[in-house]
Amino acid sequence: MRFALSPLVGDGVPFITFFLMVLIASVVAGAAAGFFALALSSLVASYFWLAPFGSLMLTPDSIAALVAFWVATTLMIAVAATLQALVAYLMESEARAHVIAHEMKHRVGNMLAIIQAIARQTERGASSLGEFSQVFQARLSALASAQDVIQENPNLPADLRQLVMRIIEPFGHHRFTVGGPDTGADPAIASSLALLIHELGTNAMKYGALSSEAGTVSLRWMIDGDRIVLTWVEVGGPPVSAPDRSGFGSKLLQSAFPPDVGEARIEYPSSGVRCTIGFAAPTSYVGPLAATKVEPQAVGLG
Repeated sequence: MRFALSPLVGDGVPFITFFLMVLIASVVAGAAAGFFALALSSLVASYFWLAPFGSLMLTPDSIAALVAFWVATTLMIAVAATLQALVAYLMESEARAHVIAHEMKHRVGNMLAIIQAIARQTERGASSLGEFSQVFQARLSALASAQDVIQENPNLPADLRQLVMRIIEPFGHHRFTVGGPDTGADPAIASSLALLIHELGTNAMKYGALSSEAGTVSLRWMIDGDRIVLTWVEVGGPPVSAPDRSGFGSKLLQSAFPPDVGEARIEYPSSGVRCTIGFAAPTSYVGPLAATKVEPQAVGLG
């Protein structure tokens, strides 16, 4: 291209086509290719147009022109590299936005399905509109607490200890002994787990250990291979027996998790309700074992 322009521009503008070549190399193949094109262009321009033809012995004016060419093209390569990085970032952001939108659509659909199921089951068990409103709002509050924990780290498993503490807060932390390894629960599991714990707490307040001043609940979990096993054990309450009919809690226990994800079972020894919940453990969130008695001051209740 430069030789083709020689009849028009002569030797006065030796780099007229090399700017374009360096820019194309930088945009297409990156900064390294741009600097390679810059070096090659400098040699070609010096050999044919800057120095006496066929020589690389440069004059002071030629050296100044060559330095100016390097400064200008280096800046151009930097701008091209920045634009490349910006375009790559925008493409990655767009792809991530599509993934997030798809995930949000999936989560919203699941959430609406859960809310519809809660509304249907609450309506069947409520004897009045006031009772329906009270129970429905309490269950939605438990679901909202789980979502708060999930949204704090939307790309990570929800912290299991934090999730448990949020759900049992309305029942009084001082009535619980909470312990287990530092681990998490996947978002798809956390919502169902929150509802299960809330339902167990509600029943304990009505009929079980939490209905008695001396009653307490042990809420512990352990990691068994690739699963987490959480146990709810009530002690110190009135004698209990299996209910005559299945309510929301019983149906929730049966359908909370898909068969390949988790399961829950409940027993009614006279000493107090015992519920065992097992679900898949997130492989990226496992810490050392720590079992503690939770006191009011330990959780900021005063």
